[in-house]
Amino acid sequence: MLSLNNRDTKYELVYKVCSDATCTNFIDKPAGLSIMYSSKSVDSIFGEIHQSEAKRFSIVVDNTTQTTYYILVEVNAGFIYNTLELQNLITDEYNEEDLIIKTLIDGVDAATFPASYDYGVITDCQTNGFPTSAYGVAGWDGTKWILNVYSVTSFRTVCTVDFITSLKTKILAQEGGSEAIKNKGTPEFWSSKWNQWFICYN
Repeated sequence: MLSLNNRDTKYELVYKVCSDATCTNFIDKPAGLSIMYSSKSVDSIFGEIHQSEAKRFSIVVDNTTQTTYYILVEVNAGFIYNTLELQNLITDEYNEEDLIIKTLIDGVDAATFPASYDYGVITDCQTNGFPTSAYGVAGWDGTKWILNVYSVTSFRTVCTVDFITSLKTKILAQEGGSEAIKNKGTPEFWSSKWNQWFICYN
């Protein structure tokens, strides 16, 4: 989008659903039709734009109906010093990234991998919310956690890495935990959620 104004403005990308190819009449957005902004957009679909400045973004139309629709994309604009009343017609993001890594620590979203090694780890990869051929292998290399992802054949693949605090760490955090570890040895437990054994190494 290139600004042809001779002054700075505020903008918002909006749209109308046309009743036919001429786009002279419009209808309410039907169920099954979604208009989203792409995750690969360079700029925001709303904000400020300076004179002669260009903004770059991509719009994705997802039509799950059997009807063909035509979309008219417009700009809701106003003076830079005024408050622009947003229509908020395009609010959802369409994920077009090849691979997204989501990190959890004990089931809670985390921005980074843990800094220590004493965790169990489970990886799960999906494409468009469904099982996929992609899979991840996470391991401790002696100083940090490393994740390798294999067999990614489609964009919109999300791999979740779930770090689980080891049972040993939880026992040691309790009163008498060190003595319990000494007497009982390295703990292990069965996870019905993940259908496998976890062993908490020293």
